Amino acid sequence: MTQEYRDGPVTDLAALTEDALVALTNRGLYKRALGLADQVRLEVTADGTLRATMPDGNTTQLSPDEALGQAQCSCGADGLCRHVLATVLAYQRADNKVTASADPGEAVSADATVWSPGEFTDETLRSAFGAQTMTSARRLMTRGLSGTVHRGAAPSVDLPTATVRFLVPHILEFALSEGHDPTLVVLAVWLCRQADQTDPAGDHVSVDLSGSWTVEWPRVLRLLNELVADGIANTDAAFPFALGRRELAGLPWPQGAWDELADQVAAHAARRATHDPERTARLVAELMARHATANGGRQPLNPILGLQVPSRTQCDHLRLRGLGARVRVWSGADSDEWQWVAEVYLVDPISGVVMVVRHKWRGPLAQGTSGRRVGGVGLDRLATGEIVTESAYRLANRELKLGRNRIAPTAVMAAPDIWPELPAPVLVTDFAAGVADLAARPPSLLAPRVMADNLRLLRAVEIHHIRYQAGAQRMTATLLDAAGQPALAEYDYNQAAPGGIEALSDALAGPGWVAGEVHRRGGMLRIRPTAVLDDTGHFTVPDLVTTGEPIPLQPSSPSGDALDRALAKARADLAAALHHGVHGPVDLDDSADALAALGLSETAHAVRTVRDVPTWVAAELRVLFAEELR
Repeated sequence: MTQEYRDGPVTDLAALTEDALVALTNRGLYKRALGLADQVRLEVTADGTLRATMPDGNTTQLSPDEALGQAQCSCGADGLCRHVLATVLAYQRADNKVTASADPGEAVSADATVWSPGEFTDETLRSAFGAQTMTSARRLMTRGLSGTVHRGAAPSVDLPTATVRFLVPHILEFALSEGHDPTLVVLAVWLCRQADQTDPAGDHVSVDLSGSWTVEWPRVLRLLNELVADGIANTDAAFPFALGRRELAGLPWPQGAWDELADQVAAHAARRATHDPERTARLVAELMARHATANGGRQPLNPILGLQVPSRTQCDHLRLRGLGARVRVWSGADSDEWQWVAEVYLVDPISGVVMVVRHKWRGPLAQGTSGRRVGGVGLDRLATGEIVTESAYRLANRELKLGRNRIAPTAVMAAPDIWPELPAPVLVTDFAAGVADLAARPPSLLAPRVMADNLRLLRAVEIHHIRYQAGAQRMTATLLDAAGQPALAEYDYNQAAPGGIEALSDALAGPGWVAGEVHRRGGMLRIRPTAVLDDTGHFTVPDLVTTGEPIPLQPSSPSGDALDRALAKARADLAAALHHGVHGPVDLDDSADALAALGLSETAHAVRTVRDVPTWVAAELRVLFAEELR
């Protein structure tokens, strides 16, 4: 390779790491560029323009005042091509600003240090994005702004429906967001600025800048009171949920709970198996809790109401990795009307944000998930591979919708073993720290309503005590981290995946990585696995294992300790009271006595004295909070 270069503005390219270049394009394009880099002839002109000649005769040119995406290439490709990437890689090697690791495909900036995008001034932002973008950002700020700032050499900011990544230190033009929306970049900078003031040393800092907002839901409260007083059993599908939805417009978290409550009432009216009385009770309590807390004046409004959250965000370029799937099925009127729901979990390897692709269908139980496709991609490939898409959009609750765009299709490739490289908090190698992280979070009834918020990846250096409880139809296994701290994996038999328990048992035979939804109980992490990657590289998604003999369904045996059972009974009895209606005193003495005997005297009193809508809500909230604090 001929080397003709000098120090100048283009040396900013030296700070682009492998992750940054892959995020800007895709891994396949990056690997092809690697093969060209050693054969590129470079030249930097007197005005700082970088020119490169490829072995195939194509030429590229990048001026010092241009962003990388504005590079010119004679190949005629739209956007960043392999020739532009090869130019960057060749320049980095020639300039000796990037140090190669043991893997020649990896590169790490030699001067990469922790920095903060909060250093960008408003004048810098205005110069880069224009006055109109700044005005739009300030308009959003008036209703509040919240997010999580992740610090590091390539810091990122999780906004409610997007993640903004600052790929190159101190250079604003390399900030990347879903949809390439500059307004999101401005908001992310402002959050970083606030994080620098409130917690300058934290690795992951949650920031909330609440605007002025008056919470008034008179129609919603009236309808909720009617539901609780009259009972779900006496409510039909014609209940005026549309009136309440209009009142909650612009408040995505309450509106999401309201829509789910409407679905539950409709499911009961249609006698569908998807109706869950306890879930219905929880939704009513959640709406009451969000209203009361928002009007209390002591809590930030953004996590409670989701004020600044747009309903959807277009994602021009996403690169995600599969973390398995969860599949559920309910019986229908006949053998061909089973209702299926599959949720595939995909993680952004840089920010650690987990998104969910949701797919519903009807079909016979025997067919299982075979042949099911989303956005033209099979469920199994989506759950285990690396997805690159330019035709997707993200909803407020982090659900990802895949489009069918022939020009920019969704591509899925075999995923490399990147699980150990995922960032915190999605990656948990210290189980005690994982418990502490969950304990520090706000109550789930008041947290943002995002999907897979509790999905984690646990590193298990040792796995033992794999057992199957026939009565409960549950498999359990004890996972140990490097310090010997235990976590419990629990997987119930799933008739959608009759071979899931056996496959999971085999996958947990040795050390590995376990992905799944976690919660804490008794000071220990508990995880419901969605996927397992063992140390040999074998990938198992138990809910997609359709082979195997179905296990006859049996009555569930009691699980947990006495307190678990007492709280579960109280929750079930309160759901039954909601089902029939709270017109007056309700006989909940048995549940109250069980709670009182275990020392929960105030919760027992709240359950015992249920006589109207406010006392039912108070009792339901106490029981739910007691379960969550276990």
